[in-house]
Amino acid sequence: MVVAGMLLASRSASAQADRTSRMYRGLFGSDNRSAVSKHQLDFSLGVNGAADDGYSEPASPDGDPTVINKHFEELYFAGAKLAYTRRGRSVQFGAASGVSFPYYSVNPDYSSLAGNASGDVAYSSGRTSFGGSANYRYSPFYSLSIDPGSLPSYPDTPINPSGPYDYASALSRNHALNGSVSFNRRLSRPTSVSVGYNVGTMLFVDDGRSTFDQSVRLSASRIMSRSTSLNGGYGYSQTDAKAVTSAPSTTTRWHDVDVGAGYSRPSPRGQQFSASASIGTSLFDVGQDQTQSLDQRLRWRWSAEASRSIHGNWAASASYSRSLQYVGGLLQPVWADQVNAQAGGLIGQRVSLSFGAGYSTGDYLVGSTAGYDAYSGSVRSQFALTSYMQLNVQYIYYRYDFPPGFDLPPGMQPLLSRQRVQIGAGVWLPLVRAGRAPEPRPTVNQ
Repeated sequence: MVVAGMLLASRSASAQADRTSRMYRGLFGSDNRSAVSKHQLDFSLGVNGAADDGYSEPASPDGDPTVINKHFEELYFAGAKLAYTRRGRSVQFGAASGVSFPYYSVNPDYSSLAGNASGDVAYSSGRTSFGGSANYRYSPFYSLSIDPGSLPSYPDTPINPSGPYDYASALSRNHALNGSVSFNRRLSRPTSVSVGYNVGTMLFVDDGRSTFDQSVRLSASRIMSRSTSLNGGYGYSQTDAKAVTSAPSTTTRWHDVDVGAGYSRPSPRGQQFSASASIGTSLFDVGQDQTQSLDQRLRWRWSAEASRSIHGNWAASASYSRSLQYVGGLLQPVWADQVNAQAGGLIGQRVSLSFGAGYSTGDYLVGSTAGYDAYSGSVRSQFALTSYMQLNVQYIYYRYDFPPGFDLPPGMQPLLSRQRVQIGAGVWLPLVRAGRAPEPRPTVNQ
């Protein structure tokens, strides 16, 4: 890998590129937007090592589900990713595939390859745009995504292809498949409408548990002034979950209606502030419980978010939401309150620094008398060694506590408090740059 980095460094030295651009590529992958290629093929490689005290033995018929690992164990993983992009005047297409291999010292015999494949297409012409994407993933571990703040904003960047191993909660093999399509139409200069459909499924190998979700959403937005906008929407969602230990599957359906507003204002110094808020209701129906009244099935939902860029190189954001959420692996959606905050930026030309924190609390819609709590915090720094090679260092703290009544996925402990210190390296190799992408079609407004 060091030899590859030296060859790439010498290659970049012969190119007519400025020093800042080369350093940014070392941190984030290609940033050369002035000469976008029609065909682009990239290869990336990442190697990481960590000390982690949050993993436990994998689920087994003879295992003790109450055993929690209290010692720091070694974790190593390497990942490789190949990504292709084609850009046209109206259509853009992308496809990527990657593999990674984790090694856990707590149970070396349980290591196995993980893999993922994804594709997306986008079409834009005049006032109309269309998009679609699909993603498949197999993993020997399960990551609980109930707290978005615990998932970093760089889960699978071009230079760090190892994927989101950071918050794995259990050694539990699973397959996940997700897809989405969206359609947007601009009716006039300030007004647009959109419709989107999402579908996803997750299957656990160890105990046959499976979950399936689908949703559709209709929305409209209108620009009121240079700084303000209004929006509203309606959504319908359905989830089905089944575990071997449960008799029939659990089906939950719900309707969401909300209205919101947004505000954005740039400043002459390159700083920008934006904020948005929404309020609405969720009306749900859990198939296994037909005794709830309308008041018990109708709940208010709201959200608020704000972000601020500072001198172009630094940015900070915070958000709060109260909503009904589907989490792959759980047997029914959860009603959750979530608070998240992030900040990050560049130190000079070679170093990036980011911070993140999150808190989530909530419970099942029915059948649970107590709620869960989840906390997370992380600090991450990346160092560009050459135009195509970087090092990264990360610290993570993560804690969750689930009460009795939550039927958790196999191998997942109801209480976990963990820390991780991780060091890694990444190499990004642009294999193909062919042709020059045409200028996109201009948007036509009435």
